[in-house]
Order: sequence, then C-alpha cells, then structure tokens
Amino acid sequence: FALAHMVNDFEILKSYLDEGANGIESDITFSDEGEPEYTFHGVPCDCRRWCDRSVGIDEYLQHLSDLTTPGNPKFRENLLVVVLDLKLNGLSQDALRQGGLRLADKLAAHYWTGNRKARAYFIISVPKTSESEFMRTFRKELDEINFGDMSAKIGFDFTDNGDFKETQKVYEGLGISEHIWASDGITNCIPLLFRGTDRLEDLTRQRDEPGYKYIDKVYAWTYDKETSVVKALELGVDGVMTNYADFVIKVLNKPEHSSKYRLATYDDNPFEKFTA
Repeated sequence: FALAHMVNDFEILKSYLDEGANGIESDITFSDEGEPEYTFHGVPCDCRRWCDRSVGIDEYLQHLSDLTTPGNPKFRENLLVVVLDLKLNGLSQDALRQGGLRLADKLAAHYWTGNRKARAYFIISVPKTSESEFMRTFRKELDEINFGDMSAKIGFDFTDNGDFKETQKVYEGLGISEHIWASDGITNCIPLLFRGTDRLEDLTRQRDEPGYKYIDKVYAWTYDKETSVVKALELGVDGVMTNYADFVIKVLNKPEHSSKYRLATYDDNPFEKFTA
C-alpha cells in the first residue's frame, strides 16, 4: 500500500490519487466533548508540507463515499484504504467514549449512507493505548445502529510506537484479534537514522510467526527518501506512508522489488497476511 500522508482537503486528495496512491491518511480533530469536527493537522507537521488544510468531517466522508462507490461518476478505483489518524490528545475518558460513538454514527450517515455500497476499508488509528475506550465504543455503536456488518471494512492501529506486547494486551482486553495494522515511524523532518528500524523489524517478524493473529499488516511512516523506502521493503512491510506517493510507487516498480511486491488492488484484502 502506498499511503498518502496528511490528506486533509479535496485538492490534495485528488493530487495523490492522480499520483497513484491506493491509500490515504487523514487527520480527524474532535471537540473537547468528543464530537468529530473536521480534517486538520495544524503545526507542526511534516517538513515541506502545508499544515492547515481542512474540511468538515461530514462533507469529507460524503466525498470519500462518492470516490469509492462503483458507478458513481466520481469513482476512483485505486482508493482502497483510508487511515483515520484520530487527534485525541487531551480528551477525557468520557470524551473518548463519545468520540468513538459519534465517529461510528458519522460513517453510517455520511459514508455508507444507507446503501453500504462504498467500498473503502478504514483503519481507526488511535495515538495511544490509554485511549482504547474510543475503539470500544466505536465497535459497540456499529452493532447498535445495525451497521455491524461493516466491521468487515474496519481495522485498528495504535501509533504510539510502544512495546507491542503491551499493545496486544490492550487488544485482548477489547476483544480484538483480527483486522489489526501495526505501524512504526517518525516525522520526515528527522532522518530515519535517528529512529532506526529495530522496532519495525520486530513487528514484521511478529506478524510472520505461524499462528500469530494480532498483526495482519505492518506499515512504516513517514518515508520520503529512497533509502528509507528500500529498507522498508527489505524488511517486508505491507505499506509505506509518504508525502510522495508517486515516488514510492516508482521505487516499488523497480525490477529488484517488483519481482516480489506490487501495488495492492481491491482483490487484495488488507486484513489478510501476504505471503510472497
């Protein structure tokens, strides 16, 4: 998956889809009470990026629905995965619970819009394991509003770069044992040399253990340099989040990588482990 980073308005969304990205990451902000409000990152953000793009959450989800519904004039076949990077820092536990509930409601009302034909997969990406109540109420609300079948299109991710053994315990407590993406990364402003790839390597090794079920996919963020992308591919990641989707795809298509990897299509389930 070539995951375009910080896609927070329609102009940049079109640009990345034109580059060939098959996934996007968007930042979702919340009120103090936990109401999802709009896409927005703000400063600081990645180097060489405009941090202030924004659109209302309802309009954003409706536009994504148009782009991912076959037969819609706006349909874009290559948009497969939407990572919702949830800006939850500072929210109380009550607000986290409200946020999970309300995001489920908004997906039902503005993305699936009753007919459930929009086909993108969503990754609910929570910053910290201490904010896991968001996931709990999100899942519960989908069932309560009779959208439980859409759980087949939902995955989960914690982005705190923490010890995954502890992360697994949180998933166990939530009753989640599938549709799990694991990630490791750092802003593109800091060279990968300072972050290293030890944890990323550990995640791919854990994913590949026979019978292990708490990691389906591993992705790296935010990789913009060829050396970083090549290193990620050598480690066997399933996705690279980037500010330059066309560049990542170009690297992927080089003969030394294309013999093993290709860009995912809709026939590739993002919640099934890939075996080369």
